[in-house]
Amino acid sequence: MVKIMSDLREPAKVLLHGFCRAAALGRTRAEARSIGDRLCAYLRSGGEGQSLVEFALVLPMLLMTLTFMFSLGLGMLSYEQLAGATSYAALSQLATARGVTGDPCNAIELSVSGALPSWKAANLTYTVTIQNSSGTNVTYGPTTGTGFSCTAAYSALYPTTTNNTPGSLTVSYPYTWIPVFMQHMTGNLTATQPVTVY
Repeated sequence: MVKIMSDLREPAKVLLHGFCRAAALGRTRAEARSIGDRLCAYLRSGGEGQSLVEFALVLPMLLMTLTFMFSLGLGMLSYEQLAGATSYAALSQLATARGVTGDPCNAIELSVSGALPSWKAANLTYTVTIQNSSGTNVTYGPTTGTGFSCTAAYSALYPTTTNNTPGSLTVSYPYTWIPVFMQHMTGNLTATQPVTVY
């Protein structure tokens, strides 16, 4: 135990000598160095300063990369929420609208905005495409915000018309990405769900 303690004292003395003693010629008494002097001595002492400079150069690039990954992750999460709400509305409202709903577009709007309560309903844009009995695709919309209505779709989906009519629902939403590399990017998240109207 005594030998271990004496082995630790010598390195400690050398370490304290470098930080606490001024290298002034002709002085016999020790003086404490300022923090600036200690930092300068640390940066001048071999390879330790090199790693600090390398870290200072790499840190901004690392932070930009992490910000990009975070921004991309949030964008994908928002897209998955929009795609889920679009799929649910198309399968629960449009696919079963034949002869049941007088205004399937209004039911779709209520379903999507109900599935995305934290999103601004005034920014959602809806487009519905339904094939009529003559085989022509009829498009309702695009309509942004509330008030999406297509009462004329009831005649295209009247119970006596041909069953298994193809249709689709497209919902888009303006999205602003987190700024990355000093770039402020905006765009639309768009989800489309094709369905068969029974």
